[in-house]
Order: sequence, then structure tokens, then C-alpha cells
Amino acid sequence: MQGAVRGQRRLRQQVHRGATRPVQDVRSSVFKHAILATVAAAGLSDRIVYASPSATFSRNLDSADPHKHVLFAQKSCSDAAAEATEPIDGAVIHLSDAPEATEILMRAWERMLIDDKLSHSEALAAAVKATSYAEVGLLSCDSYKVQSANATDADKILSWEMPPGVAENMRRQHKKANANAWVDRLRRQASNSTRRLERSSEGADSQRRAEWKKQADGWKDTWEKRVQELRDENGYNETEVREQRRLRRQWNKAHKTTHKKRVRYLPPDEAAKVRAKDEAWEASQQKQKQDDLAKADERKAAFQHEVEKAQRAMEAEDDEEGDEDSTDEEAGAA
Repeated sequence: MQGAVRGQRRLRQQVHRGATRPVQDVRSSVFKHAILATVAAAGLSDRIVYASPSATFSRNLDSADPHKHVLFAQKSCSDAAAEATEPIDGAVIHLSDAPEATEILMRAWERMLIDDKLSHSEALAAAVKATSYAEVGLLSCDSYKVQSANATDADKILSWEMPPGVAENMRRQHKKANANAWVDRLRRQASNSTRRLERSSEGADSQRRAEWKKQADGWKDTWEKRVQELRDENGYNETEVREQRRLRRQWNKAHKTTHKKRVRYLPPDEAAKVRAKDEAWEASQQKQKQDDLAKADERKAAFQHEVEKAQRAMEAEDDEEGDEDSTDEEAGAA
């Protein structure tokens, strides 16, 4: 586990150094291995199977040795002469969610970054040797088949060049981010100065309010002293005055006069006249409503007639103005 941590630390250092250097082309094997190592280090799955496009399977790999955390394809299955020199084939890899699997992938990734001529299978073999405690096994040849592929096609160089317009867009976004950072810095400075002004104004306001309260308390004390002096001079007795007010309220309550409200009604004759007048007004309103409904068509026709009459008058005026303009033009031409 400590080896995996050291491998990750070295990879971060190399990535950091690569961030300060211009981006370079990368081999497809390194790119694929980087994706595999990232997925394995994330720990999102219990089992991971990596297979090249040239590999075909004859049965499920779940029946493989469950005690082995890492299972590789055998090089001898596709090339019998390579068994002694390079027993591991990176075309098919069966991984478990274990620290030693991640350490092997990280060590292989580091070796492929250091040595550009090292193949994927060679890097995995070197990583397995360096991780001696890992439970590593080989898949049986009857569970898969790897077709032979051209070396140039199997490990081609991937260009880092971006599509047209992407680099310009990235520069534009970087420039915008710098401009936004500059504006945010100015806003922070302005807000800090505003807060300082607010704090100073709050301090001045609190001091001013304290002075006003002190002055108001002084006036209140002065007024109370003057009232007490006047009471002493005139022999004012507060208890006697309170008793006089109580007796006065009792007397007012005992001699309170109630005014009865009287309602006047009209005599029957006058009430009949008012009722007859109201009924006559309602009858006239109802009659007017009936007349309006009966003569609605006549008023509509009369209104239309007036509109047509006004329209004919406007058209006659336009014709007269046109004749006068034509006469003026003929006279000017003559």
C-alpha cells in the first residue's frame, strides 16, 4: 500500500512538472493505461475487466481464480516463443478492488512515462516484479483469444493538438477569468473601504446619540426640580388633589343625564304620497328602458347614417383640396 502511495506521489510530481512544460504527444497505450489506472484508483467497482479491441472471449471471466486480485492474459497463448521472456500480455486484464492492483497499475504507468520505448506488457511485468506481495495470476487460454495486430496500429501516437477554435476559446476564457479576478479585487477593496466608513459613521452616530441622551436627561432633571419647587411654594398636596378628583368623578357619574333618541315618523297620508312618488319614478324608468330596447335598431341606423354623412363630407373636402393643388400646378407650369 505504501508503494502505491509513493507511486501516486511521483505521478503527481511528474504531472505538475508537465503542467509547466508545453503539452507533448502521447502513446495510445499510455493513454489507455492512464484511464484504467484512474478507474481502478477511484474504487467504484469491485471487478474491472480491461480488454483490447483484438480480444474475444469464449466464456465468462467470473469463473477465474477468486483468490487472485490481478489476472493477466498469457503471452504464450498468442505467441509461444514469448513465454520465457514476457509471460504477461496486457491485452486482457482482470482486476479486483484491492490496493495491490492499484499499486501495480501506478508502477506500470510510472515506468511507461519514464521510458518511451517500454511497451504496455513490459511495464506491467516490471510492476508485478516490483510488487512481490501482490496476488497475481494468469488467465487460461481457453477463456479468450487475442488476434495478432500491427505494432504501429496497436501503439500509435496520439496528437495533443486541439480542434480549430478551441485554443482561442481557452485563451479567451483565461483572459476573461483574469479580468474578472481584477474586477473582483477592486470590488473587495471598495467594499472594505465602505465597511470602514460605515463603522466610523456608526461610531460617530452612537457617540452623538449618547450626547443627546445625556443632554435630555439633564433637561428632565432640571424640569422635575422646578416642578417640585413650585409645589413646595404653593403647598401642593398630591394626596388631597387625587382624592378631590375621585370625588368629582363619582359626582359626575351620579348626576349623569341620558338623552333619549326620538324617531319621527311621517303621517300615513304623507307616507302614501312618498311611496306613490317612488313607484311613479320606477315606472318611468322601466318605460324608458322598454323604449330604448324597442328603438335600438332605429338609433343604430341613424348613427350609421350620420357616420356615412360625415365620411362623404370628408371625402368631398379631400377632392376639393386635390383640385386646388392640380390647378396650382397647372398655373405654375404655364
